Amino acid sequence: MKTCPFCGSNEYIDIRKINVYNYMLCNLPVKEEPVQMKIYTCKHCGLGIYHDYLSDKELEDIYNNYFYPFHYFDNPNISWYNDFDVDFIAKHIQTEDSKIVELGCHDGFFMDLLQKHASLQGKHYKNLLGIEPSPNADIGIAHGLKIEKNFFKENYFPDNEKVDLFYSSHVFEHIKDPFTLFNNMLVQLNKNGKIIIIVPNFSGYDITHYYYYSWPFFEKMAEKYGAKIIDAKITYSSLRQIEELKIVFSKKNAEYDEVKCPFDMHFIIKHEKEMQDKLVSEFLDGFQLIKKFVENKEVVYWYGTASYYLVSYCGLLSKRKVKYNIIPVDNEQNRQGFKIPYCSAPVELLKDFSNQVLDNMVISEIDKETVIPLLKKYNIKINNILYSKF
Repeated sequence: MKTCPFCGSNEYIDIRKINVYNYMLCNLPVKEEPVQMKIYTCKHCGLGIYHDYLSDKELEDIYNNYFYPFHYFDNPNISWYNDFDVDFIAKHIQTEDSKIVELGCHDGFFMDLLQKHASLQGKHYKNLLGIEPSPNADIGIAHGLKIEKNFFKENYFPDNEKVDLFYSSHVFEHIKDPFTLFNNMLVQLNKNGKIIIIVPNFSGYDITHYYYYSWPFFEKMAEKYGAKIIDAKITYSSLRQIEELKIVFSKKNAEYDEVKCPFDMHFIIKHEKEMQDKLVSEFLDGFQLIKKFVENKEVVYWYGTASYYLVSYCGLLSKRKVKYNIIPVDNEQNRQGFKIPYCSAPVELLKDFSNQVLDNMVISEIDKETVIPLLKKYNIKINNILYSKF
């Protein structure tokens, strides 16, 4: 176990070693076979730590080539965007003139959702900025959003300019040094400004995640940097199939009341185990449906290569010696031709099946509203569709 990067402790609890089926493309310098994640929790601060995190090069390849499974502006009205809790962010924005900054805004989809939410109330945020270093920033910029293609760092804003609200969704688990990032946000925050951080609630196991967070840990982080927690919420994300933790921070001397969550390591471990057991149970139930659908069929097409469940289910089918022939299909041009582990052929593009009739296809419930219009667009008919949960 490495020394805890937050508190320096060498005392930890080995929660579990988790088998994760790698969902990445085979041409990356990462193992094609399932990998085992070693997750530890620091006894003193409660930070969950992935012991053998990937190299910077591996992560860069993943993020640039594969990690982002959707682009909002291709179809901004599909209902699974309702999973994003815009109300929680909006209630912490004081005025239309507030300086609002999203760190790690991807293609700007949440910025657009936030403005649409404001417009329903006859408002418009005049000072909304996204900061995103990846090429995805170009998508939002092309659609008129104010996004700076950059990394946020110390003294980012000139002339001592202060921010009224920072928010960052599913970014902190991907950063090697989120603690310095948090401190930089706090330093550049107005006296009564707020920071909103959304992360998996000690769940969402993924080989691109460095850390796993809990409410008690965030209390300790806030205390260390002179902040406090003024609002918190735990909800289940149907899109990501995990619990999400939403935490709102302010400076210690801000005018808001502090909310507390007693530090209880035994509860954290018990809750984490219950969530993991639930996910395993749901996975195996889903596998039985997949097995029944694909077994002994001449060919089954599987739409969507971003989910690691494709690799997970195919890997388990192979392990149990089930006869199947799965061809992965996607609408993303940059995935065409890549070989997915345990699949029978490289990834094919959906549009290449235009004007054809296909016998069998697996489509996840999450992708359903995206795929059905595409099938109509390309005049593709499917005789038999299985809508899987994942």
